[in-house]
Amino acid sequence: MKSRHGIRTALVPTFLDFDSHHARFAPISHGFSEWGSRSYTGQEGAARDVRRSHDLGKLWMQPVSVQDARPNQGVFDEAGNTATLRATWTRAIDDGADWVQLTTWNDYSEGTQFAPSVNNGHAYLDLTSYYLTRFKTGSWPEIVRDTLYVTARTQFAAADPTGDQSLVMRLRRGSAAARDTVEVLSFLKAPATVRTRTGSAKASHQAPAGLHAKLLPLRTGTHAAAVERGGKTVTAVEMPRPVQGKVEVQDLQYHAVTSGRK
Repeated sequence: MKSRHGIRTALVPTFLDFDSHHARFAPISHGFSEWGSRSYTGQEGAARDVRRSHDLGKLWMQPVSVQDARPNQGVFDEAGNTATLRATWTRAIDDGADWVQLTTWNDYSEGTQFAPSVNNGHAYLDLTSYYLTRFKTGSWPEIVRDTLYVTARTQFAAADPTGDQSLVMRLRRGSAAARDTVEVLSFLKAPATVRTRTGSAKASHQAPAGLHAKLLPLRTGTHAAAVERGGKTVTAVEMPRPVQGKVEVQDLQYHAVTSGRK
């Protein structure tokens, strides 16, 4: 490329098995990355991989991911609502990664997309912008408006589809255990009361200023949350699709909605 076209190139491979292959690729690589775990557990090895890359004089590109549910392969990882997204970004920030890759950007067939979608809107992109600012600048961005993110599946993890689906997804080996939870993630300018509705159950909790995650049991019906301060509702959001107890087709990706966008 350089001699014929005058274009400088650099190889930064993304490994499925970093341990087995990175040493062989070191002589021809500018840096390394890996596919990484799609569950919020199993992220502890990232710090070790960064150190090994830097010891070889290579940069490290940290994989950041949302979730992974593959109907065509019959496998899914437990993402823990937004726990995987937050955990992988935290690893990139705390462990000194040089670059970040959003794996994958638009693979809708595996539910891994960051790109805007019908089920998630811009929620994962907006969350990413918060962590990306910290990664690039070294400082957390100021929270200038109260915002809620609500994530949940539209069916229970163990739901048995009643249709003629030939392949049912099972939990991938190494993943965290499947869970049935609604997560209310709040970004608040100041402390406030967060009122929630999961199905027919209503509750409230006190959330501090900054980022705060609250988990609630998944129930059939719709889910909603609102921020109240000084006796007034300052922001609210409701998930558009209800949770169903019986389903015809399996769908184990998490759906997301944010009050930060109409």
